[in-house]
Amino acid sequence: SQRRYASYFQNMLSDNIRPSQPPLLLSRIVLSTPPKFARGPSQEFDKEQDQWGCAPYLQLFKGGKLVFTAPATTTAPKLEETKEESTPATDKEEGTDQASATTTKPPASNSNASALPFCHVGHGSVSFHVQQIVQGDVLIRCRHLTAKRQRVSMFRAAFHTGYIGGRHVL
Repeated sequence: SQRRYASYFQNMLSDNIRPSQPPLLLSRIVLSTPPKFARGPSQEFDKEQDQWGCAPYLQLFKGGKLVFTAPATTTAPKLEETKEESTPATDKEEGTDQASATTTKPPASNSNASALPFCHVGHGSVSFHVQQIVQGDVLIRCRHLTAKRQRVSMFRAAFHTGYIGGRHVL
């Protein structure tokens, strides 16, 4: 994200062109493999490393405010659910990592809206179905919900829609 924004500023200074802010549809975000943040519920895997994975959820921020939260889906035939009794607490602003009283439930498409799926490395790619219109500066943060209900930031990425053309993959 930092290199991307340095490139944005370089283009703006050299060409003296300000970016437009066209609205774009952010349809989905795909991780080629789940990050290894925890050992998941026991399943039979050929490799021990495939037991690792995470219980990810995605947060979308516009103007520093949380506007959307989505659970992950995998290419696995059946998702394992975490043993959590409630959804991940969400932060009101992107800069905070402390719990707040605000919670955002995963979309109703999740069969058990009270738990997040655990995505094992052996299951292949992980997708977040977003289907949100974004415009201007956008921040995406992906978090892991631990078995003790702690939220761990796995990564974040930022971009400006004025520098992305049409059907673009970041």
